[in-house]
Amino acid sequence: MISRPETLAALSDCDLVVLSAKQEALPFVLLEAMAYQKAWVARRAGCIQYLPGGICVHSEKQMAKAMQLMASQPDQKKCLGLVGRISVENHFSRKQYANRYCELVRDVVDVAS
Repeated sequence: MISRPETLAALSDCDLVVLSAKQEALPFVLLEAMAYQKAWVARRAGCIQYLPGGICVHSEKQMAKAMQLMASQPDQKKCLGLVGRISVENHFSRKQYANRYCELVRDVVDVAS
């Protein structure tokens, strides 16, 4: 088993994150890739198709082509990584979750009063 620090170090050092899972809801590995400003390629499952910062594919053949594309176009890969990072900061950070939770509590209190 790989430790959490080793996993994060590997993520930090990688060029691209590839997720081949056929079933996912909201995969943390893609959120972590986005946080580390890494572009990703993943199969369409759960909400993956709505996540920025990568390429969503339907088949192994499309996945291979997307990986080749990312290898041949480093500027596009870098741009996708940046888009993912900005999305994490704006939508998936702890601060954003805390803000949305506080808004939810305020809404519940307003409705109850």
